[in-house]
Amino acid sequence: ESPFLYMLTLRNARGEITGAQRFGMRTFEVKNGDFLLNGIPVMLRGLTTGLIERGRNRAYLMNVNPGNAFRRYLQRLKELNVNHMRLHTARTTPIGYDLFDELGFIITDEIDYPLTMLPNRADEIAIAGMEEASFQDGTLKPDYVARLKKRIWEIYSHPSICTFSFGNEIRNVQDRTGRVLNNTYKVYRSIDKQSRPCTLSSGRYRKDTTNLRELRESDTTDYIDPHDYSGSINSSPLAYVETAARQFIQAMKKLYDPPLPIINGETVYYASHYYPGLYNPVWKQESDRQPDWDVLES
Repeated sequence: ESPFLYMLTLRNARGEITGAQRFGMRTFEVKNGDFLLNGIPVMLRGLTTGLIERGRNRAYLMNVNPGNAFRRYLQRLKELNVNHMRLHTARTTPIGYDLFDELGFIITDEIDYPLTMLPNRADEIAIAGMEEASFQDGTLKPDYVARLKKRIWEIYSHPSICTFSFGNEIRNVQDRTGRVLNNTYKVYRSIDKQSRPCTLSSGRYRKDTTNLRELRESDTTDYIDPHDYSGSINSSPLAYVETAARQFIQAMKKLYDPPLPIINGETVYYASHYYPGLYNPVWKQESDRQPDWDVLES
């Protein structure tokens, strides 16, 4: 998290610089349930960001970058003790990766699939997009493999890229989708000589652990990523957050030996279109008495 960066330059026979590439050296791995940065356990304290990788904000903040605004934004996050970011199904611009390197962020690079606009959940949209990524049996199409390889090599020298995710909330297991994800894992393992940890999809694991055993049997993964919004949009209060987390950790340890690290890839989200159902069905309005959470949990 306190980076030292190097510069590799190429010169021709006349001594003229013909190319330059900045890079850093570090290790990032999984061992006994921990993420290790240069061999030392590190706790990821982060966020999933939509500000820096999509839409008008990206075009303005990252390309125009007035007053070095993007650097100042990231510096404020560091001051708030943030050390990790998941780039939600997107990439950032070269200046973004350079700043991540300079400021010592730990980044999860997450691939996306060709977009198919459906009025459904994100996982169904991603699954529909896999038509262009694979054949019916889950074998990856050559052009998709080529795109994966190009993506890996383009960010290969950025030390901030420490983990990989192969999509958002893709929870199918037994069908073609599960085979696509596991085959994607094989591609990354064959190319990435840094052996950076991968998860088949951020949010693939349900917070109530109902698909944990199934995924244990089907998936090859290096860490686990549920999306647990306890305390915000799913009718459970902040007081329930620790109970939900402990329940998930205990269930994971029963199935995985050694245990795997857990990143809660999305959490604590408030937006106006969620407010009408925020308290139902647990309570009808904010002034109602607290329910018996132990009974509800059971």
